[in-house]
Amino acid sequence: MSNEPVVIVGGGLAGLCAARELSIHGVDVLVLESGERVGGRVQTDIVNGVHMDHGFQLYNTGYSEGQRVLDYQALDLQPFSSGVISTTPRGRIKLGDPRELVGWLPGSIASGSLPSKAAFIKYALSQSRKSGEEITRSVDGNAHAVLASAGITGKFYSEVIQPFFAGVFLESELETSSRFMNMVLKTFVQGKPSLPSAGMRAIPDQLANALPAGSVRFNSAVTSISPTSVRVGAEVINARAVILATDSTSAAELGGVRAPRWNSVTTWYHLAPMGTLDEGKPVIVVNGGAAGPITNSVVLTNAVPGYAHDAQLISTSAVGIHERELNLKEYLSTMHDTDASQWELVGHYPIARALPAMTPPHSFSPPVEQDGVYVAGDFQASSSIQGAMVSGRRAASAVLSNVFGQLEDWDSDV
Repeated sequence: MSNEPVVIVGGGLAGLCAARELSIHGVDVLVLESGERVGGRVQTDIVNGVHMDHGFQLYNTGYSEGQRVLDYQALDLQPFSSGVISTTPRGRIKLGDPRELVGWLPGSIASGSLPSKAAFIKYALSQSRKSGEEITRSVDGNAHAVLASAGITGKFYSEVIQPFFAGVFLESELETSSRFMNMVLKTFVQGKPSLPSAGMRAIPDQLANALPAGSVRFNSAVTSISPTSVRVGAEVINARAVILATDSTSAAELGGVRAPRWNSVTTWYHLAPMGTLDEGKPVIVVNGGAAGPITNSVVLTNAVPGYAHDAQLISTSAVGIHERELNLKEYLSTMHDTDASQWELVGHYPIARALPAMTPPHSFSPPVEQDGVYVAGDFQASSSIQGAMVSGRRAASAVLSNVFGQLEDWDSDV
C-alpha cells in the first residue's frame, strides 16, 4: 500500500475536520495552509489584550457536529442571553425569554403585534422539532416570503426579525434559503449562541492541536491540483487522494468548483470605559428601523470580560464594505442608550468574503467528488461553522470509502 498521505488543501474548519476524521481512521494526512495559522475565516486578533474576532461571530452549542468533535469544556464557552434589543424610531425595545430576562417581559409583550410574535414562536418551535433531513427536503423559498406566509409581518418583522436575520445572513432583503433559515432556527432553539473565552480562533486551534504532529504545513500556497498530487511552487506532492477545502473562490480557481456569490460585512471594535451597558447583559442590539448603516452591535465583554481588560469592548457590524472612519458614534449612542462620543475605535474589519450566499433552492449536500478531487467547505453544506465542519467529515468519509474501502455510518447531519 502506498505511503502517500491524503493531502488536504486548506486549514480552515472544513479541512481540519476532514483531517481529524481521516486521522481517527489511521490515515496519514497533510494539511497545506497558505497562511501562517489555521482557521480560515474563523480568526481572532489579540492587540494589547483586546480580542477582536474577524467579524462578529458566535458559536452555537446546538451545532450537532460541534457537539461531536469539540471539547466544549476546554473552549470555556460563554453564553449570550436569550434576548435581543431593537432600536426603533420609538426607542429601544427589549425582548427576551421571560424565564431568563424577567424584567424584559413588558417590552416583549408590547413590541409588535401579538399574533405576529405568536406566529414566529410557533414557526421556530416547529422547525426545532424537525430532523435535519426533514428540513433539507422541505420546499425551499426565500426567507422573507416564507416568514410572511407564516404570519410573521408588521413591526415585529421589520424591527426585530428582519434586522436580526440580516446580521446572520449578511444580506438585508432576506433572500436567503428558507431551508437554511429553518436550520438556523433549529439550532437557536436547541442551543446557545456563545463565545470561547479565548476568542473564536480557539475552535480551529483545538482541532489542529488534536492532529498528529507534523500534519499541518503553513505558508504552503497550492498552485495546482490533480486527483493524486498538488503543486506548491516548484514542489510536487503526491497523494493517495486530494481534498480541496479552501473557500469557494479558491476552490473555483483550483478545481473548477462552481462558487456562490459572497455576502460581505464590516465590523468595528470600540473600547468604552467600564460600566454596565445594556444592563450588563450579553445581548445583540439590532437596528430596528433607526437611521444609519449598522445591522447590529453587542457589548462582547458582557459575555466574556476577558475580551478586554479594564474596559468594555463593543463589536458593531454593517452589511457590505464600509470605511474605517465611518462616523458611528451617534448611532452607537442611540443603540446602547449612552454617550458613545468618547469611545475609542480599536479595530476595523472589512470582510468581502464573509459568507457564501445560500440562495434557494439550496442543496445541503451537493456531490463531494468532482473530477477525482474531493471538495469540502461551508458552501458545500451551509454558511455556518456547522456547515464547514460537517462538509469536512463528509469529504473524509467519501475518501475512506472510495480510496481505502472503509465504510462509515453516515447520518443526516447538515
